[in-house]
Amino acid sequence: MTDAGEARSSAAAATTPRVGVLAVVYLLVAGALYGLLFSVNKVATTHEVPGIAYVFWHTLGAGLILWLGCLANRTPVGFSAAHLRFYAVCGAVGISIPVSILAHVAPKLPASLVVMVTCLSPTCTYLMAMTLGMERFRLLSTVGVALGLVGVVILVLPGITVPSFAEASWLLLALLAPVCFAAFNITGTLLWPPKAHSLSLACGIQLGAAIVLVPVMIGMGETYLFPGPMLTGDLAILGATVITALVWYLIFEILRRSGPLFLSQFGYIIVLTGPGWGAVIFGERLSGWAWVAAALLLAGLGVLTWSKRRARE
Repeated sequence: MTDAGEARSSAAAATTPRVGVLAVVYLLVAGALYGLLFSVNKVATTHEVPGIAYVFWHTLGAGLILWLGCLANRTPVGFSAAHLRFYAVCGAVGISIPVSILAHVAPKLPASLVVMVTCLSPTCTYLMAMTLGMERFRLLSTVGVALGLVGVVILVLPGITVPSFAEASWLLLALLAPVCFAAFNITGTLLWPPKAHSLSLACGIQLGAAIVLVPVMIGMGETYLFPGPMLTGDLAILGATVITALVWYLIFEILRRSGPLFLSQFGYIIVLTGPGWGAVIFGERLSGWAWVAAALLLAGLGVLTWSKRRARE
């Protein structure tokens, strides 16, 4: 859920969008809410809601909310072959797989640490795009990648940021999420349907992700009948539903108004607000080394953004 906005339409790529006050407000709100989602994940999965079922219910709910928005605005949800392919593929790699991973590790780690791994999405996107010939080698971007990787090493080495090898293993698993987000950025760019509307795409991706999760949820025995036995878990599902619907709509609106380069700053807001939510909800306190890692991750993101900006000038 994140640098996910690298997926964009050809029309958006062909222009240089202006950054207005509303786009800045949208970015701040979307980033702060997405940072909150990591804590909500932990609340749900520590109150008897299976991880995959939790992702299924809140993505389904978010998709239905966005579908109602489409009806209210008379925005058609596309059902062409191109649209359905986009919903299924991008819903799987951008939501179903990475969010299920993040929900799975949520009970095992401080929410504040899990938040930090989202910073690696731009790094993974750059490396994938360069491998596929969609990006050229840039020294400045390589410096950004290196800074991010040093930050990751500090995060995952047992005894530095996390106390045990078990927690380090869970954090390494969480690192698969930004790899999936990067795959979404690439596939979204390649599969973006023509003349697509941001609201309908946000709706379609959520519903596509929910449909993809149905056989997985049943096959793994992680079904959950909503409402369930614990009110706290159900409230977490409802909260995640509203947050997800709003964040994904804002992501596509920011893309439409100000373009993918401006949206790439989304990660800063998440990392700056996520630990705050963890402190408020769970009383989490990060070690000094964790903040060093966060600074390196943010620095790497900043250098990558600067390099991208220079490349487009």
